[in-house]
Amino acid sequence: MEILVYGAGVVGSQYAARLRQAGHMVTVLARNQRAEELREHGIVLEAANTGQVETVHVSVKETLEPDDAYELVIVALRMN
Repeated sequence: MEILVYGAGVVGSQYAARLRQAGHMVTVLARNQRAEELREHGIVLEAANTGQVETVHVSVKETLEPDDAYELVIVALRMN
């Protein structure tokens, strides 16, 4: 499934990483420094109970094009 995660904060990054690990094609919409961090380092997850660190790489876009198509879009943004 092709999935777009709109928002690359804590919640959006967690969803993106777990969906990618489950085998889905995941793109994250991020801007500026966060987009560069994701391209360079991927999403870094650290387990709270064990301290184990995993890195998950996803596709990153800074803008959407009119012909972009996704089967699912997850919007993960702060209320404010």
